[in-house]
This record gives sequence, structure tokens and C-alpha cells, in this order.
Amino acid sequence: MIEVQCGRNIISNVATALGVKMEEVFLSNGYKFKFTNNGLMFYNESANQWEDSNNSIMNFILGKFRIEKVPFTPKVGEDYYFVDIFSLTKGHGGKPFFEFTVNLCKWNDSLFDLFNYHFNNVFSTQEECKDNIPLLSKRFLEIYECFCKVRGRW
Repeated sequence: MIEVQCGRNIISNVATALGVKMEEVFLSNGYKFKFTNNGLMFYNESANQWEDSNNSIMNFILGKFRIEKVPFTPKVGEDYYFVDIFSLTKGHGGKPFFEFTVNLCKWNDSLFDLFNYHFNNVFSTQEECKDNIPLLSKRFLEIYECFCKVRGRW
């Protein structure tokens, strides 16, 4: 006989299994969704409020609905982390050697902030930023190599 445990809210397990955090807003089929302790919620634009959408939860579990992550967008004055680049020295073959580090910045709607945002280089935690160093360093190096080829420096 299998014993079923009752009275336990496993919605956070469902959210984690689907790759999102509790209260993290994500998109699917043009709508905003989030998981809360009350279940799956969607944002009703016309009513300007969050509403119950538990009838859609099976579509996410069965993979019928796709989750699209919404990038972290800090408010003015809020801290964010980004991958920073330092050119240290000329490496082998005359090519520069780069170091990629995690840096902290305060969002103030500057061009620097907007560049980082559109480059998907804005993170709410240091750990998340550190996890993205391999991807971002690859993208930075691709841009640099392309620039150098155009300038005849590569």
C-alpha cells in the first residue's frame, strides 16, 4: 500500500522542477505568470491584478506551455551584479588576455546600465552572475575577435 502525505503544499517543488523560483515572473503565450504559495497566478492586464490560473498548471507540467524567463530589471538605486572585463596583458601570439570578474553596481538608468541589460549582463545575485561568466566571456570574446578582424588586428 502506498501512503500519500496530505496537507503538504508542494507548489515550490513544481516551480523548481519547471526552472523558476517562487514569485519569479515569467512569460508564456504572451501572458505573465508566477508561482506563489497559493498556486499558479497570471497577470490580468485589463484588471491590472494577479489572478488564479491553477487550471493552466498542467499545461506547464506536461510541457504544453513554454516558460520564457524575464530578465532581472533593477529599480533606480538598486544594486545589481554584472560580469566585468579586464584586459591584463598581451598573451600568446600578441593577443590580449582577459580576466572576467563579478562586479557590483547601482542601477541609475545610465547607458552603462542599459548596455548591460541588453547584453543580458544584469543579475540579482553574485552566484547567478558567477554562473554566467562562461557564457558572457564567450560572447565578449566573439565580439572582440570580430572587431579585431574588421580592424585588421587579429
